[in-house]
Amino acid sequence: MGTRRRERQIEGIERAKARGVYKGRKVKADASEIRRLRHEEGMRPTEIAGRLGISRTTVWRALREDDHHPT
Repeated sequence: MGTRRRERQIEGIERAKARGVYKGRKVKADASEIRRLRHEEGMRPTEIAGRLGISRTTVWRALREDDHHPT
């Protein structure tokens, strides 16, 4: 029963993307700011999360991406 619903949802998302109206979730935090706070100010992830009002998971994700794509 749920399979058909999921198929229709995927079709709808594809149509919306084709029209340019489905863009996904808005970015909550600037990854460059997270990296700056970590590397230049030496802040810990918990401190960064508190200052920016984001989760520690978001901080860790940005730092992990930094490891995979160094600037």
